[in-house]
Amino acid sequence: MKPKIISLHYTAECGHNCPHCYLKKQISSDKKEISKEEWLKLPEILSMEDYIEKIAIAVNYYPIGSLAIDKEVNFLFKFLKECIMINIPVDITTDPLMAKYIISKINFYNDNILEIVDVFSISIDNNRKFDFENLKILINEIKDYNVNSINANFLITKESKNWIKEGILENLSSVFDTVHIIFEKPFNYKRDEYYNIIEELISHNIFENNSFIIDPCILFRLGLVDFCHNTNYIIDINPYGSISGCAYDHFDQEIGKIKNIFDIIEILEKTEEKKIRRCKYLEFIDSHEKY
Repeated sequence: MKPKIISLHYTAECGHNCPHCYLKKQISSDKKEISKEEWLKLPEILSMEDYIEKIAIAVNYYPIGSLAIDKEVNFLFKFLKECIMINIPVDITTDPLMAKYIISKINFYNDNILEIVDVFSISIDNNRKFDFENLKILINEIKDYNVNSINANFLITKESKNWIKEGILENLSSVFDTVHIIFEKPFNYKRDEYYNIIEELISHNIFENNSFIIDPCILFRLGLVDFCHNTNYIIDINPYGSISGCAYDHFDQEIGKIKNIFDIIEILEKTEEKKIRRCKYLEFIDSHEKY
């Protein structure tokens, strides 16, 4: 089965040190990141072979005012323009402050660079408090650029129950089109502890609202579904050019590594071989055609 989405983490540099970050265990000072100039060639290469339907790009956080922030936003704009030229939709994931800065730069340049963006996801960390009125303003500004969907990534932690009691999840659902429930630490958790949190989330009346989606990886690991269909259609690329079937379990599912950006087509062809697409929590994944 061909992948439908390429998830690109183009740099390991970030101003946060989030405990949930699955990219951290892939970072190495001994490895050289693929240059941004090379990544800018990716959309055109993918369009030549008609391999994918969408590119998802993670934009890391940088402190406002730092020299790095403009560099990263300028790269994002160049990447989006490449995608516009060949009409490949893009999903963007970032944090609220970075999203606000991106929108301010777009407003400054009066450029509808978001016209190619299908989904804009903002990661909400429940270790931080948010001004929901300002968050609403930010979401409405993004929607002004005709982005199809504005989603939140909500990270499950021990404090999640407090968020239910405080009504913060209701606030999120009133602001975002979809609230995507994901793990804090996908592989380092006590099953019963997280099972109880998920069970409480599911049983709460807020889940009568269809805007809440629980990541299938969570449901699978807790035995609530038979398989995680993400592994069937998403390919993850890390900053060093390692290509895998899963962002959370990158190296155990590594398909190959690109030295030159043009190597990617040959590696993507391997994803058609079912022996390559494997999750260590599941037997070989092959023919779930409905996904």
